[in-house]
Amino acid sequence: LIEEIVGRGAMGVVYRARDPLIGRIVALKTIELPQGQDAGTIHDCLARFQREGQAAGHLSHPNIVTVYDVGGTKDSGMSWIAMEFVEGRTLRDIVPLGERRPPDEILEIAMQIARALDYAHRRGVIHRDVKPSNILVREDGLVKLTDFGVARMEVSDLTRTGYSVGSPSYISPEALRDEPLDGRSDLFSLGVILYEVLTGEKPFRGESISSLYQKILSFGPPPPSRANAEVGVEWDAVVLRLLAKSPADRYASAAALIEDLRAIEQSRPPRFALAESGETDRNLELPEDLELPEVVPDHIIEEGARAGEEDAALSPQRKALLSFATIAGFGLAVMVAAAVMGRGQAPALAPGTVPPSEKAAGATMSETTPVPPRLADLNIKVAHTLKGGRI
Repeated sequence: LIEEIVGRGAMGVVYRARDPLIGRIVALKTIELPQGQDAGTIHDCLARFQREGQAAGHLSHPNIVTVYDVGGTKDSGMSWIAMEFVEGRTLRDIVPLGERRPPDEILEIAMQIARALDYAHRRGVIHRDVKPSNILVREDGLVKLTDFGVARMEVSDLTRTGYSVGSPSYISPEALRDEPLDGRSDLFSLGVILYEVLTGEKPFRGESISSLYQKILSFGPPPPSRANAEVGVEWDAVVLRLLAKSPADRYASAAALIEDLRAIEQSRPPRFALAESGETDRNLELPEDLELPEVVPDHIIEEGARAGEEDAALSPQRKALLSFATIAGFGLAVMVAAAVMGRGQAPALAPGTVPPSEKAAGATMSETTPVPPRLADLNIKVAHTLKGGRI
């Protein structure tokens, strides 16, 4: 029983409805195929949509909107999908185009989306249309990814007529090239979303669809930190890894992305974002209590010294890595300097000795008595090529 319209889109209308048998409130989304299709194409598309909807119906995860039923009519070309009704707002409503949110707020949302994708991908289901309007956020902060199965309708027979499902800004390069897709295509779309909500800007922009697609295929966006000083280089590494043109250069799985997001949450360098391409495991099984190393390898420090000469030849991922190394090396130098410097220009003393000034004042402590550490005033001048950093 239809109660009210709750949304409209390019493909159809979303209704709030009530299941007459059990009284359950559902979201009923209607999907209308483009006009002018022959009966065979409509039949084939409906069959594919129903198979995909049934696959999505097998997904049961806290961060995925549950699909209850799918159906359609051959005569009208109308399909519908009944799913869980979620009281909340879309990510697009929460972060309107041109606005941005603090990284800490985005981190929790990104983590929940990644968990939903990891669960679906492990079960062979690709979303194909990850975008802000398909991400629902409840008042209690729970994130739900919706519309699994809908984007499967973007089959070759339909795209040749100029009709496409999904949003052009979030489509992956391999989807544009009509190549076989896997879960890494969804990760690219998530990378576009993260870039947008962290910076308030789209990573790929064009005055026309063709120029937009050309940017997606060949243009590398600047690091997010250039547009938002609150975004650290750790986010640069993660987002630019997600936006790699080749699937082989992205995260091999959503599980690896989850671990890197957890690293950011714990103020650790993201391990997989900084790894060389191909080093991540596609079937990664990560324990919850996994501890990752925080040490920057020596050869990375050496490369950092040559960063100014080779900057133009470095990939965005390696630039982010060198930024980490530079900040880490500078922080180490500061700690060493602070350890060896006393207040002003006081000479260094052997461990356990008493400063002459205290002896002259008649101090009664023994020369072997440990001396508490003294505070140092330290003025630092730094020459670097980074836009900014945190110590």
